[in-house]
Amino acid sequence: MKVVIVNKYDKSGGAAIAAYRLFEALKANEIDAKYLVQEKKTNEKDIFSTSNNKIKKISNFFKFSFERLVVSLKISYQKYRFAFSIANVGENISKNKLIREADIIHLHWINFGFLSVKSLKNLLSLNKPIVWTLHDMWAFTGGCHYSFDCINYKTKCQNCFYLKNQNNNDLSTKIFNHKLNLFLNSNINFITCSNWLKNEAKSSYLLKSKNVIHINNPINTDFYNKKNKTLTRQKFNISAEKKVILFGAMNLKDERKGLKYLIDALDILTKKFKKNELLILLFGKSNDEINSALPFDFININYTNSEEQIVNIYNCADVYVIPSLQDNLPNTIVEAHSCGIPVVGFNVAGISEMIIHKKTGYLAELKSEVDLANGIEFILKSTDYEIISDTCRKYALNNYSYNNISQKFIEIYKKILNQKL
Repeated sequence: MKVVIVNKYDKSGGAAIAAYRLFEALKANEIDAKYLVQEKKTNEKDIFSTSNNKIKKISNFFKFSFERLVVSLKISYQKYRFAFSIANVGENISKNKLIREADIIHLHWINFGFLSVKSLKNLLSLNKPIVWTLHDMWAFTGGCHYSFDCINYKTKCQNCFYLKNQNNNDLSTKIFNHKLNLFLNSNINFITCSNWLKNEAKSSYLLKSKNVIHINNPINTDFYNKKNKTLTRQKFNISAEKKVILFGAMNLKDERKGLKYLIDALDILTKKFKKNELLILLFGKSNDEINSALPFDFININYTNSEEQIVNIYNCADVYVIPSLQDNLPNTIVEAHSCGIPVVGFNVAGISEMIIHKKTGYLAELKSEVDLANGIEFILKSTDYEIISDTCRKYALNNYSYNNISQKFIEIYKKILNQKL
């Protein structure tokens, strides 16, 4: 069985990391897996880039730039410029050798100038089995990656709040119709990383009649493991006496990540803890405005691609906080739990499925900084902290391990090849 996993990036961003981990997990189970990307940053074998020469790299850069330019001109606010994709340009990878030789084509995140709707049509014309893991809502919306409170995708996208010119036949309607035409007679098997996204997909007009299956993202639980907290903290000059709160995202300013609720919750905690008791550990792109708003001492590690350092960062923490307002199945929760770190987050979307309330963390009322503070305090002051930590680790082993998840995908692949799906 030859499987080619397709993603925009090899290891940059949450979807890329999830795709790469599945690629690793499949290879560990002796599946002939290859990883095809547009932008490759690593030197690992079996990862292949479509941008394999200077001309291709320049061409792909202009495709990305052109799509982003059009989006910037169409959206209502520039803060949405990476939250909406139109897939008007892309590569034709249907003639790629890996695609031609594959028994299964497994798509992941394909936006930002990688695959257009026309590119997807070219892939479908090969009549090869296609699996598509959805990492957000884009496949069944008129362009947005997350719809927030909008439910137009359940009927027909129009009057899109992301756009400047909102009407019954706006850009979101046109994109929606292009996808409708694409999916009409297609045989794509959709995978979602959370039950929440599965339910959203099945309630959508575009995918309501399609096969949609929920399978978690995998993680290497041998690598993401519990370490001696005192020793790992020494690497960052963090006192063993501190209570450490960890928060991270590729872009800490992303409104969807909910940093403002964490800052408000920390302000509440100034009445519950002494200033020198707590330390905030940040990883991700920050700025002086964010740093100055934090009421406790902090260390900003910025973004890192070093997985060894990431494991050490988790093992410095007592609690990981994820105040996202909408999310699918965040890798950070999987990583934290695999390292035995309890997680506090809002009771929303896929996050609701990942945290067992007061067992592996705390589910706070959505957009309530008071309850978010309650959750952080609950974990930091728990007399059963070690039990909670061990429960997190066991949960990760049972639900996200390479072997468990890869076996589920292998079963899906076999059923598809036997035409049982």
